[in-house]
Amino acid sequence: RSKQVRAMLDIVAHVASRDPADGGPGGGGGASVAAAHQLGEALSASLHALLPCVVPPLLCEAKLLRGYLHMLSALLESHGSRVLALPAPLPAAIGGHLIAALAHHELAVGGAALDTVFQLARSAALCAAQAELPAAAAELLAGLLQRVGLALLGGSLHPELVDPPGGNALLALIAAAPHRWHEV
Repeated sequence: RSKQVRAMLDIVAHVASRDPADGGPGGGGGASVAAAHQLGEALSASLHALLPCVVPPLLCEAKLLRGYLHMLSALLESHGSRVLALPAPLPAAIGGHLIAALAHHELAVGGAALDTVFQLARSAALCAAQAELPAAAAELLAGLLQRVGLALLGGSLHPELVDPPGGNALLALIAAAPHRWHEV
């Protein structure tokens, strides 16, 4: 099952990184709005189907976890607003996956997790500038802000992850949810 999930993660990440809709890496000016919308819908449906397959025992595998973080980062870069608009309980699952990745013993996984948290917070800040974030996304940000803040301030992160990835993630989370920072 691990190989199947990894393969799906790779496919979704590849498709998301080729998305021309938001000027992503494969962005070409010739893509129609309808095609971009259809691609976004397909990526959202893929995420809906894939997230329940990413179960805690699989998160112990560093290769799968890195693939998951890569896929999530690619989706956030090209379709951040769609990821943030996922219905509950999917944002909570994403938060749990990110927290598990932050606690992983492999340094590269922790760094990728912090980079993904940064990308998530960046997407949230951009979305919040246009409209109010859905409640599930706001709770996800609040939970990550608390977890990353405590990990940085409490010294539980590896020293190599404190700066720049940890600091960048924390600052992006504060910018995305400044009112929540005071609660931490």
